[in-house]
Amino acid sequence: MESFYKCLDAYFVFFRTHKVKWKALMDKAGGPLQALSNLDEQLQMILKVKEGDIELLKLPNLMKNLEAKIRLGMEEEFVTIKSIVEECGKLLTELERKKSTVDQNFPKTGWDPTFQRSVMSPSVFELMEWVGDVFRYYQCIYIGMSNTVSCLDLENEKSVALLKKAFEEDPTSSSYIERILAYTQFLGVEEG
Repeated sequence: MESFYKCLDAYFVFFRTHKVKWKALMDKAGGPLQALSNLDEQLQMILKVKEGDIELLKLPNLMKNLEAKIRLGMEEEFVTIKSIVEECGKLLTELERKKSTVDQNFPKTGWDPTFQRSVMSPSVFELMEWVGDVFRYYQCIYIGMSNTVSCLDLENEKSVALLKKAFEEDPTSSSYIERILAYTQFLGVEEG
């Protein structure tokens, strides 16, 4: 029984650090996502320019060089975003490992009166539900980001907009995760 509570405490302690690291990665992705969006807009404008529309087209290879530089910039931003998604995947794997440990220890325990909800703490069954909810929340975000990155077409402006949207958190789900964090903030904290 005690090992189960230790695993549960360890999970929620890890969850607090996980949330901070995840937020830092999302903030880190903001710059490259915005840069990619801006470069995509520039590329779309260059691709729309037709021969004879601008006097600058008279300069040899100007448009081709400009297009190549923009594409190179887009590739660099894409590589940065892809590495951030990979870091998110590593964080998710760590969270999954902690969740598996909690899941493995739960069935070993029998019914215990301490499983009941009290005025000061949620029931063990609520905590177990939250363990799954937290993992599924981050898993959904990661799957959305990873699928969008793998299907990204740098020439399609809708594709770049979808990538940017994949990094946005749903406010409703995000507030639910914040409430879980608030309810579990004292788990794993040594008294005295």
